Amino acid sequence: AHTATATRPPGFGQQWDRWMRAVAECDHAVRPIKGDEKGEAGAPGVTHVVRSIGGVRIGCRVTLPAGGPAPAIVVTSHGYHVAPGEPLREDGPWAARGLGVVRVRVRGYPGSQFDTGDLTAAPGGYITVGLGEGEEWILNRAVADLAMGVRAARALAGPDVPIMLHGESFGGGLGVIAASMLPRIEPVERLALGVPTFGDWAWRFDHPTDAGAGSGLH
Repeated sequence: AHTATATRPPGFGQQWDRWMRAVAECDHAVRPIKGDEKGEAGAPGVTHVVRSIGGVRIGCRVTLPAGGPAPAIVVTSHGYHVAPGEPLREDGPWAARGLGVVRVRVRGYPGSQFDTGDLTAAPGGYITVGLGEGEEWILNRAVADLAMGVRAARALAGPDVPIMLHGESFGGGLGVIAASMLPRIEPVERLALGVPTFGDWAWRFDHPTDAGAGSGLH
């Protein structure tokens, strides 16, 4: 593990301060999906919706223990490639162990296409949406969506239940950024993040074969 560059670009701190305020101002209430929304989600399996930056609805699959309150809740996301219409399933190991699970699809992916449509079909790839537009870059918004998933988990769990964050590849990269910001509003107890290489552009350019897929390709 390493830091790609320690030099922050101009306006870095101010941008993320604005991001933090925008996330903190979002209503973190999570509600069951309505019947007329199911056709707008872009994928089946969404059980709940939470609002993120810009009022965009984010689809989640919430699984809670049937026998009582969850001892902890895992918030998890997804990789860069999600097939069109791919359902949100509870296929992780956590629910079987009695934990609660909030599975998040960030905006524009199947399950969270209510207000944005399918952003994965953008000509340059998902990660290029809003590139060059500062805070409108999709990365900032996707991190906010994951952060709102954590806030939704807190709303479901109450004040004393530990919240944990999981993600791999693209989801791991989003998780690193979200986890670095969340302590100011909703800290997570544990992180389980795999191959979160997103953003190390110098490494990607030097390893075109290794980085020749996913967000690195774009």
